[in-house]
Amino acid sequence: MKLKRIELDAVGVNHRGDWVFLTLTTESGITGIGELLAGREYAGRIRAVHRLANRYLGADLIACHETTRRIVAQSPDIDTMAAVSALDQALWDLDGKSRGRSIRSLLGEPRRESIRVYANINRATTDRTPNGFACNAAAAVADGFDTVKLAPFDGLPFTDEVQEAAQGIACVRAVREAIGPNIDLMVDCHSRFTYPCALQVAEQLNELRLYWIEQPIPQTRPATGISPPTQ
Repeated sequence: MKLKRIELDAVGVNHRGDWVFLTLTTESGITGIGELLAGREYAGRIRAVHRLANRYLGADLIACHETTRRIVAQSPDIDTMAAVSALDQALWDLDGKSRGRSIRSLLGEPRRESIRVYANINRATTDRTPNGFACNAAAAVADGFDTVKLAPFDGLPFTDEVQEAAQGIACVRAVREAIGPNIDLMVDCHSRFTYPCALQVAEQLNELRLYWIEQPIPQTRPATGISPPTQ
């Protein structure tokens, strides 16, 4: 079973960007779908998919999985990694469909009968004020969610100054007040801070009993004069 075609489709979501889906089609007509990390700026990831296409097209699934492993082992740039991730998802989808099995069964037997879900209120919050986040968080809890996540620092440039995070911290505090002490609260920082600044932000958020703080520092060196730590 060899790959015949790779297609990309963008779906407009809202002001924060698009979802992009990658579809692999085999010579026998079976399709597998993966999601490409998108948002508003994703042209580089589209180019990465096209750049990698010839390494997958015409190959069987085993060879495609091996290609993915080789690319990942080379520690590629973010755009290439996003492209490989979407391709890998689609390959697993194809693998499961070709065997008549779920991806879950290919990865292993179930360990639990249910999983928790959380409400990510970030995209829905157009009013990026403490009150705007608080209202959407309260609405999520009213809908039955027991965990809420927000990314209150999205408008912030990469920074070494904790003072610049004050508005975002105020948004997190307002959400905690709105949802009460018994709802789990999570914050995604989207790589906005240097290591020392991240520690200072975490210290200020400590009293709010966060379930987690996600990605406070960059995965790679940012395009700025401020350098993230090397360790």
